Amino acid sequence: MYDGAVVGRALDIVHCVAATGCGLSLARLAEGTGIPKPTVRRIAMDLVARGVLVRRDNVYTLGPTLELLGRKAALHQAFAEVHESLVELNATFGGVAWLLAGEQVKTLEPFDLVCSDEVARFLDRWPPPSLESLVNTAGGRLFLLDRPDLLERATRNGLPRWTPNSPATRAELDGILRQARDLGAAVESEQSMIGWRCVAVRLTGPQGQPAAVGVTVPVQRGDLKSLIRAALRVADAMPVRRNAADVPTAAALAPRSP
Repeated sequence: MYDGAVVGRALDIVHCVAATGCGLSLARLAEGTGIPKPTVRRIAMDLVARGVLVRRDNVYTLGPTLELLGRKAALHQAFAEVHESLVELNATFGGVAWLLAGEQVKTLEPFDLVCSDEVARFLDRWPPPSLESLVNTAGGRLFLLDRPDLLERATRNGLPRWTPNSPATRAELDGILRQARDLGAAVESEQSMIGWRCVAVRLTGPQGQPAAVGVTVPVQRGDLKSLIRAALRVADAMPVRRNAADVPTAAALAPRSP
């Protein structure tokens, strides 16, 4: 329905394109929405620039941005209750309470996180996705448990040590991974960044989506035993089940070019 509002007109155009599987020309878009043709052209081209629509051979079809937003919206809905648990974790320990889900599982980048304003300024120091992050972060170690191929690749040329507390030998790392399997949680203390420690627990969403929940805090805010107990309680209270299935791909975790 053409209501004259900019957002309304953009949505009318998107819905009109979505109603057909073969795409629409500019003339048919104007006819289908009741919006003047010059206005349709201007809005449609802006939507193309944003990836919401794609224009080929003077025909408009839906673009990749909508698919990406749709996947994110589905994940937000599936893990809606997890966000409240992140709020509780952050209120108890401070630092950063975080969730890995969807595509972010492959790169170990948070899909959702809760932190205070004073901590937010440290987020640019979040470990970048790489094979090294598998060895030195709790979230990374969680996904090494069932991927001996990634473990071998990450340690082939010796262990990448981010701090003096990082594991120095393969035997030490193997012991850490055995402990993670026994505990049901991966842990690290000042091994990825001095002054910080982390606990991560693996989850699977209601439709089988791989996920992990964790808490990263200053060392003075909580001992590892308290963090482990809290993270496991949160995981057990969530309407999802812990699982050790799906893991990141080696390609996704390969170091990025500078």
